[in-house]
Amino acid sequence: MIFILRCGHDSHHLRPVEMEHRHGLDHYLLLLMKTEGYVAREGRLVPALPESAVLFQKHTPIRYGCQLDHYNDDWIHFSLSSHEQILEQTNIPFGIPFLPQDFSMLTQCVRLLVKESRRKSPSSSSIQDALMRAVLWKLSEGPRAEPEIKNPLY
Repeated sequence: MIFILRCGHDSHHLRPVEMEHRHGLDHYLLLLMKTEGYVAREGRLVPALPESAVLFQKHTPIRYGCQLDHYNDDWIHFSLSSHEQILEQTNIPFGIPFLPQDFSMLTQCVRLLVKESRRKSPSSSSIQDALMRAVLWKLSEGPRAEPEIKNPLY
């Protein structure tokens, strides 16, 4: 089972921002970066294009941010039950920003996850598990070459 510890949708930072967890976290962190940013990897900053996703492995140093005056992302802190194997079944890279196939669907799932995480119904944890599985399987479809081109009327 996948457990959502905390999550956020459409988080805005109106000045340059940097987040750092020097010793990592005891769970996984998924970011959906809506604006350009960066991820630190092996001592250097790796640029992240708008609409990038990055999955951070547990117990590894985490550093990411944006040097511009505006940064926006969705984020999910989650853990897995001891027998859960979904990350081994996907090809999602750890700590490397990539452009997922359907970014807009992913952000819609995160929005639903945030809403469901605030509910206290008997089925809430099962719904969160199902939504997070959809996110991870969607991410496992691999990267696309360029950001999505959106119809301005959409």
